[in-house]
This record gives sequence, C-alpha cells and structure tokens, in this order.
Amino acid sequence: MLDRLLPQAESPRTPSAASAPTDDAPLDWARQRAPLTDQDRVLLSQTHLWLRRIPTPLHPKQLCRYHPRIANRLAQSWDDHEATGRLLDELLIDRRGKRRGFGERITLEIQRLERFHARRPRFERMKTLGERLRDWVRNDDPQR
Repeated sequence: MLDRLLPQAESPRTPSAASAPTDDAPLDWARQRAPLTDQDRVLLSQTHLWLRRIPTPLHPKQLCRYHPRIANRLAQSWDDHEATGRLLDELLIDRRGKRRGFGERITLEIQRLERFHARRPRFERMKTLGERLRDWVRNDDPQR
C-alpha cells in the first residue's frame, strides 16, 4: 500500500527524462555520479602507506579529509606514472565545463603533488635486499 503512495526512487546512474541533456541544458553530473560506497568515505590502508612514501610537507591533508575517494585513487595509481599524470590533469583541468572545482587549499595540494610527481625518479620497483645480493653475487662470480 505504501508503495503506491511513495514515489519510486530512480537509480542515480540512469538519467530521468527531466535530467536528460538537451542542446541548451547541461548534463547534471551529480545525478550521473555513482553513489558513494563506504570505501569512498574513508582513507584505505593503501592510502596511508602511500602517504608515508611521500614527503610530509606534501601530504594532501585537506584532500584526504574532504575527498578521501580522490586520495584513494591517487594512492592506487601512484606507481603507474602515466595513470597518475592523467588523474592529476583530470583533477586540475576542467574538461566538462562549469565544474565547481576544489577549494583553493585543495587545489594547491594537488598542484604540489603534480610537481612532485613530475620530478620524482622513474626507477623500476625497488628490489629486496635478497634480490640485490643475488644480483651482486651473479655479477661477481667469475664462472658465469
């Protein structure tokens, strides 16, 4: 009985006819965005580990506090240089038009991360001590 009285909720991923874009009306991105999950609301352990790997003055404290989903995405892509560059560009450059954007402090944090990311060395993954010792022994062995 209550089902008939209450309006049916629409899925946030499927646009209704009222929110469908027309030539003169922009797309309502808030209705298109997927609903937040619990993992989007808190920093993941992987993100905490990522924060330990970057210098303390560069920690994006405001970004982590107000946009943990984005901090989690940065931490997840940090080891892939190209993916991280694309993500940082996506965060700083408005390609959709009329985006509200981040506050000034968060924008500065993202810009600092972008500069650090551009300067950081592109070394292969760090080898463990055992791997380095085996490589050293192989290179030092005259029988090989």
